[in-house]
Amino acid sequence: MWAHKFFNLVHDPAIAAAIGKHEPPWGDPKERPKGSPPPTVPFEPWSVADFSRYLSTLGLRAAGEAVTLQRILSAMERAGLLLPLGWDPRMPIMGQRYISQGGASKGQIGGNLWLAEIFGAELIIPSYQAVTLQLAGHDEDGSPVGSWGTGLIVDHNLVITNKHVVTGLAGFSAGLSVYPSSNRANAEQVECTCIAKPHPALDVAVIEAQLPEGKYLPRLAGMAFRDPEWADEVYVFGYPRVPMTAEMALTVQRGEVVNPAAETIPDRHKIFLYSAIARPGNSGGPVVAQDGRVIGLVVEDSAESSSTDAGPAAAPFYRGIPSSEVVRALEDLGHGGVIGMDALPGA
Repeated sequence: MWAHKFFNLVHDPAIAAAIGKHEPPWGDPKERPKGSPPPTVPFEPWSVADFSRYLSTLGLRAAGEAVTLQRILSAMERAGLLLPLGWDPRMPIMGQRYISQGGASKGQIGGNLWLAEIFGAELIIPSYQAVTLQLAGHDEDGSPVGSWGTGLIVDHNLVITNKHVVTGLAGFSAGLSVYPSSNRANAEQVECTCIAKPHPALDVAVIEAQLPEGKYLPRLAGMAFRDPEWADEVYVFGYPRVPMTAEMALTVQRGEVVNPAAETIPDRHKIFLYSAIARPGNSGGPVVAQDGRVIGLVVEDSAESSSTDAGPAAAPFYRGIPSSEVVRALEDLGHGGVIGMDALPGA
C-alpha cells in the first residue's frame, strides 16, 4: 500500500521531503490557485532505491532488503498496479523506476483485499476465514443435529447463505447455531433472535440477527463482489462434514471456473461451474476469485442422482450462484445496497 502511494504520478511533498527530494516544482495541488494549470516541467520518476530510503524513515524492517522489495514490486507490476519507467543509471541495484496505476475499486475501499493478486492465499484465506460461518441445527436441549451449512457475513447483522440451507435447518432442528471459523473455545456465546428470509425463486436466503446492544458481526472491510469469468481461479470456503475430526473445521478448496455463465433447467436460473470440490455442508459458502472478490455462493452440485445398469453415475459438476444473482436476491428481500457489484477485471 505504501508502494502504490509512493510511486504516484503526482509526488507527495511530505514524502519528497522525507527522502531528501525537492518538492515537486508545481507545488502542492491543494495550494495552487483554482483553475490554474500546473507548470510544464520534466517528470522525475522515483526508483526502488528511493522507496527503500522512504521505508527506512518509517522504520520498516524490510526497508533495505533488495530481494524482498523487488519480489513485491515485481508482483505489483504483473498485477498492473505499477508501470515500469526505465532504470536509474546511477543505481547498480534497485534502480528500477515506477509509477503507480489502478488501485482499489469503489467496492474495495477501506480494506486491503485489492492487493489479493499480490499476496494470494496468504491474504485471501485469513480474510474470508473471519467472515465465513458454520450454520448448524440443534435440538430442544441445544445438542447438535445432523444438519449444517455455511454462511457469509455481509453486514454487522446480516448473513447470506442458500435457501435450501435455512429451510433444511428449519425443518430438521429446533433452532440455529452459528459458529465462528476459529477460536471457538474463546468465543463469546450470544443468544439472539434471527429472522431468515428465503428468496421465493433463487437459492439465496438472508439471516438477519437481532443482536443485543453493543454486539455485532465482524464485517470484512473491502469485500467486493463481481460475476465470474473464464480466467478465474477460485477458493471455495465452507464446512463440509469431515469424518473422524473433533469438530467441524473450515476447509478451503481451490479450483478454476470452467463455465462462467450457464443456466439450470427447467427454471433457467443463472449459475456458473467450477472445478473445486464442494461437499455437503459447503452450501452457502463464498466462492472467491484470485483478485479477492466474491464471485458467487456455493450451491448443490449438478450430479446424476444414481447409477444405472449402464454404469455408475457421471462425476458431478460443482456450481455456484453468480454474485449478480445474489445482489438481485438481496434487493428483492429488502436489503438492497448492502453489497454492490464491481466490474470485471480490466473492464
